[in-house]
Amino acid sequence: MSDPAGHFGRLDDYLSGSQLKAIKSRLAEAAERADKALAAEAQGDHPEAKRLWRIEMGDEFPLG
Repeated sequence: MSDPAGHFGRLDDYLSGSQLKAIKSRLAEAAERADKALAAEAQGDHPEAKRLWRIEMGDEFPLG
């Protein structure tokens, strides 16, 4: 991946193929969870939406 600002060239040169695969997998998981959280919110299930966002954002994300 090239630096979008153009300062540093490739940003992922130090990562192995398995590390890149793990990063892509984790990003896909986060995107899927975000989609589920948005769907829960749209259906009025705010506790479920908050629960899903908290998984991604951490314990500091408010549930109440």
